Amino acid sequence: MNALNRLQRAFAEDLWGSDLKHLHGLIPDGRLPAARLLQVYRNNFRISLTEALEAVYPVMQRLVGADFFRYLADRYLRNHPPTHGDLAQFGDRMAVFVASFQPAASLPYLADIARLEWACHEVFHAPGNTPVGLDVLTRMPAADLPGLRFRLGPACHLVASDFPVHCIWQNNQAEVDEPEVVDLNRGGETVLVLRPCWTVQLWALQPAAGRLLTSLCRGEPLGEAVDQALMLDRTLDLQSLLSRYLAAGVLIPRCDSPHS
Repeated sequence: MNALNRLQRAFAEDLWGSDLKHLHGLIPDGRLPAARLLQVYRNNFRISLTEALEAVYPVMQRLVGADFFRYLADRYLRNHPPTHGDLAQFGDRMAVFVASFQPAASLPYLADIARLEWACHEVFHAPGNTPVGLDVLTRMPAADLPGLRFRLGPACHLVASDFPVHCIWQNNQAEVDEPEVVDLNRGGETVLVLRPCWTVQLWALQPAAGRLLTSLCRGEPLGEAVDQALMLDRTLDLQSLLSRYLAAGVLIPRCDSPHS
């Protein structure tokens, strides 16, 4: 380890501590003592990271309140400090952290809300989707269609939950003055997060549509995915659904598919 790496590690350790354990004598006193100077930097550092989490997880903050969110953020920072220079990548472990965060145990859906909000964040920063015309299917021999496989577009995420996360998310937007009480027993929801143009959108999927897209995203061939979806809803309009997914760049035929 070279001298620069040692200095960087020492600075990082003192940044999360409460005194100059490693940097004593290396930071000169100014108008304030060195320990006080580092404390000012330490406070600004943590405030900046907390504000970054607030920007990514506004619905979580509204659900638990500003004070509790700051407490949660502080615990998260101590357990998962940033490891990358790109601040857009900070906060990716929030859902896993919240799932085992005992003070939030009374909100069992909170981890899935965190997954949904992180999906929105990733989709916002992802490369754009490429629309695909329905003719990619109509040009194929009918016998090859059941074996067609897809991958999810880059600006897309699929979030499945045992809770009505889309309804909770909708009811806790900034423009909603008085959120409605959401019945957690109404069942789970599968949400497609996508950015077809410039704005991130959330599509709450009906069970059959969610099953179809989930199966396709797992790499199952179209024929098997359709069979599973039709088991839930025999009236599912497959052509309209696939056309919508292809036009939004949600589904992209995989190169290992026949005639793709």
